[in-house]
Amino acid sequence: MPNSVNGALSINDAVTQKELVYPEIVKTSRVWAPVLMDHMGSVSKIGSKSQWFQQAISQGFVTLSAPYTIGDSTVSVDAPSNYNPFDTEIKDGVSVLSTTDGSYKMSITDHNGTFTSFDVSNKNGTPADLPAGTKLYIQRDAEVGSGFGSNNDTSVSKTDFNFFTNFDHDIRIANPIKDGRFEHFGANELDFANQEENLLPTVIRQLEQRVIKDSRIEGSNPITGAGMTRTSGNGAQAGGIYHYINAGGGYTMTSGTSALTEGTLEQDMIALRKRGAFTNMSSYDRSYAYSNCDAIISETTLSDIQSQIRLQRENAQGADGGLGSDLAPFAKVNGVKVNFKVSDGMEDNEVLYITDKQKIKVDVLRLFEQESEWVDGDSTVRKYVTTVTTSIKAPWTLGYRTNLIRV
Repeated sequence: MPNSVNGALSINDAVTQKELVYPEIVKTSRVWAPVLMDHMGSVSKIGSKSQWFQQAISQGFVTLSAPYTIGDSTVSVDAPSNYNPFDTEIKDGVSVLSTTDGSYKMSITDHNGTFTSFDVSNKNGTPADLPAGTKLYIQRDAEVGSGFGSNNDTSVSKTDFNFFTNFDHDIRIANPIKDGRFEHFGANELDFANQEENLLPTVIRQLEQRVIKDSRIEGSNPITGAGMTRTSGNGAQAGGIYHYINAGGGYTMTSGTSALTEGTLEQDMIALRKRGAFTNMSSYDRSYAYSNCDAIISETTLSDIQSQIRLQRENAQGADGGLGSDLAPFAKVNGVKVNFKVSDGMEDNEVLYITDKQKIKVDVLRLFEQESEWVDGDSTVRKYVTTVTTSIKAPWTLGYRTNLIRV
């Protein structure tokens, strides 16, 4: 109706007045998948079950699990671990246990099947009471001119395996809309290309989470032979990095009272270094050059790290007058450059340490790959399939810390 003040007709008085339409479709997406991006590789074939080999060499010591009292004929020690398989070194009548200062030595005369209890006799030095937790070096002696013994000092690798993960998505669109036969503003958002673009970030985010945290599942009705599972079963699932850290003797720590501070990082780097991280078979000296370690964290944990930087900055608000300091993407502790990477697979109370990128591989057979198209009545359906498997080698050199608190 005409304006009540001056009688003029206005834009609301005619249905033919156009609305302004911006034809562009503005999209937003947030996916943080550094683990997948760093370790993903395309492969043309994968096995129904994958297998790999890995070996840690004995670190040459045992740790008492119970106190040793002068005169005892046995010692109890912690069992061999993935990162210290000392059972390859223990030979009855040959091996010797020595205190770290060399003042007392015991000869091993027999051992139990799990290498957790040794029968011993005094060899030399002054006997001493030793508390639980005492570290004893493994040594051996032989007389000059000794002949061949009955011992075999060879050691072999161990094996581990994984299955594969498979999932799919279906996109269904009515045929006349798919074909662009309905009017639309500038762009047809209901075409396959647009919907594929919309769905891909979801696939990437899911893969990131699963590569980190999925459990290894055999599935149902796998083929078995020679006493072992030869294939993945129906509903199989590839284990993620956490699975192998837990099952393979990786470094794990529960904080409870600790935040991700420089002190916490240093404690963790030292523990990882003792397990064989940041070194190789030909290294016989501790390297003081910087090694690299990826610390996979959440955005909140990254904020905790940055708050420690802000606490140390000068009172000045920065050269540009802004608050705070520049974002620090890494920390240098104990000869390790710890690179912080924010991931959708991590929660606010945890950090995952990847000490060597070469140890983790994500084999992608199909990544959101279109497998088929089917016209179903007046609609068309396309199926997109993702198939991956992972290998996590030497997991005892990887680690994660949980139950972090806020700074």
